[in-house]
Amino acid sequence: MGDFIAKLGKEECRHKVSGKHCLHEQSNENGSFLVHFAIRNNFYIKSTTYPHKTIHMGTWKIPGSTEVNQIDHVLVSARHASSVIDVRNSRGANCDSDHYLVKAKVRERISRGWKHRAGCGGGNGTLS
Repeated sequence: MGDFIAKLGKEECRHKVSGKHCLHEQSNENGSFLVHFAIRNNFYIKSTTYPHKTIHMGTWKIPGSTEVNQIDHVLVSARHASSVIDVRNSRGANCDSDHYLVKAKVRERISRGWKHRAGCGGGNGTLS
């Protein structure tokens, strides 16, 4: 997670590393850098994956204005991208900043390990 100051647009070139639900039409320079960084490092930008109302997508409010931008993003390894099940802002959190708190819901799958069968290879039937 981070304040990348990156506006991601709806350009076709970024669709393999991010979703189609973004707040902006055009990417800024930092947005292009973020897309190239994600491609090189096998990351996925999860903050643009989920369809939310515009009010839940903006992460930074311009001081003295009502306009919001989506410039804070959540990147995750492509291998673990399915573990993040939602990303949105929390406008009600008082964190004394012009940024809104960004929340990510993560589901972790924990493997149980293998159970040895009694009588095979001298195992005692316990988890290893």
